[in-house]
Amino acid sequence: MASKTSSNWPAIRRSKTSTGRNGSPETRKCPPGRGSGFSKKGGGVLCKTTQVKYAMIKANKNQFPVGMMCRMVSVSRSGYYDWKHRPHSDRDKANQFLANEIKRVFDDEKGRPSSPRMTRRLQEEGKSLASRHRVARIMQINGWRAKAAKKYKATTNSNHSLPVAPNLLEQNFTADAPDQKWVSDINLYLDGRRLAVFSGCA
Repeated sequence: MASKTSSNWPAIRRSKTSTGRNGSPETRKCPPGRGSGFSKKGGGVLCKTTQVKYAMIKANKNQFPVGMMCRMVSVSRSGYYDWKHRPHSDRDKANQFLANEIKRVFDDEKGRPSSPRMTRRLQEEGKSLASRHRVARIMQINGWRAKAAKKYKATTNSNHSLPVAPNLLEQNFTADAPDQKWVSDINLYLDGRRLAVFSGCA
């Protein structure tokens, strides 16, 4: 009997079932949305080495539960804590130093530099450890992604053959008496599917 119970135990644990109030088995579900933010960060390290996965978990431990992250990147929780309390090697210390420098430059440039641009700046500052692949790996682990610059959108098209009203004021808004110079403006508001136009003059 004991051997049968022990052989069935892993299957029961994997299914994560429990008995409901009416006696029927029910599956335990995670709260909606839990881990969704981490999946975007952790998805890029699923094919990486175990050390990279551990480093990514450590970088995000203040935002997500450690146990959940270990399950999502397929590493053991005990292995992570064993790695965490293990004395750091010289390479680990160098990676931590480089991560601090990357974070400094990333904040200084308001989150815009990509890994090639980050590598060039660090090398210009004399950081010989900053190879492109190493910088890219550290940025990926910490979730530091370059922000795309917003493209300029022109709102005025001056290249047309339509008649243009003459500029009578020529930016001179001073007047000696009332009712000599009038200016106006319009505002557009989108109300659902309708476009409302408001105009005023002074």
